[in-house]
Order: sequence, then structure tokens, then C-alpha cells
Amino acid sequence: MNIKTFGVGVTAAFAVATGVTLATAPAHAAGLTGQLDFIWTADATPTSIEFYTFDGVADDGRGDVGDVLNIIANGDFSSLLFTSGVVKDLSSIPLPGGTPVSQWLDFNGTAFDFKLLSFTNTSDLQYKFKGIFADGTIGTGELTTQISGAGVKSYSTTIVAAGEQIPTPALLPGLVAMGVGIMRKRKAEVATDA
Repeated sequence: MNIKTFGVGVTAAFAVATGVTLATAPAHAAGLTGQLDFIWTADATPTSIEFYTFDGVADDGRGDVGDVLNIIANGDFSSLLFTSGVVKDLSSIPLPGGTPVSQWLDFNGTAFDFKLLSFTNTSDLQYKFKGIFADGTIGTGELTTQISGAGVKSYSTTIVAAGEQIPTPALLPGLVAMGVGIMRKRKAEVATDA
């Protein structure tokens, strides 16, 4: 066996192994992309956040939720521009036991609803968080208060979503074709050497 034949064999094995791995990996369609920014008021401490409603109260009978106003939305979030949603209060920061908060952001049961996976205080009333949108896209964000001290203060939040750029199944036909081409080339070389 010469080095050239060995190299072709290794390349073919790699192409087949990669194709099998991708074939068994879950298929991911392109997810949400873009950025969502929202504001309103809240009573924020390093260990909890009470979001306020548009009426300026902590609770208006809907439970532990506040209102949010989307002021900037780009990418897939453009349809939310200047709309409102609901955000759930956080009674414990970080999340107790890492327990996710389902529909932390609620936009009436759309793909933009956001499940909170983690939320931490990074410095004086500034927070970082991570979650997942209803369509499965991961989002990361920051919440920053604009006023220091105790009591109700304004805040702003940014969430960035980055969906898959190339769906996994789109790679598979190219890899299979590459493997078949390498095997044909190898057979032709073996026939020529004989």
C-alpha cells in the first residue's frame, strides 16, 4: 500500500464518519436573529426585581408581572417594534437552584416568548442573563438600571438572538458527494496501478 492510497483511504473514512455524525445529529432550522431592546420601570435590588406595570404599580391583579415597551427591534424582531409585552418578576437572583422561568417574557404566545435559563447580578444593579426563545433560539442579554439607590427606577434591556446560519441537513449532501468522489478516484487509481 503506497502513501497516496493510504491518504485517499483516510480522507474517504473521514468523509464517511463526518457524514454519519451529521446524519445522526439533530437537524436545526435557521433560528431567530437580531436584537430586541425594551424599557420600563422596576424596583431592582442585587437579589430581586419587581417589574412595574404601565399603570405605575407593582401588581395590578395579573400576578407577579410587569409591562415592557419595545423601543428598538431589528432582524426577526422588527414586527415587535413599538409593541408591548409582559415580564415576570424575579424574587430570587440568581435563579434558585438554576430553575428556569417559563415565559419570562410573554408576547402573546409567539416565537418571541422567552424562557429565562440564568440571571445574575454582575455589578451595582446590572445583570446578565441567558435564555431560549419559543422557537428554540438561544438568546443572551443585559439589563441595566438607569438610577442608583432604593425604590423604583427605569431600566433598559437588550437581548441578542443568533440563530443557526446554515441548517445541518444542508451540509450532508455535499459530504456524501465528496466521499463518493474520493472512492471513485481511489478505484480508478487502483485500476491504473494494476
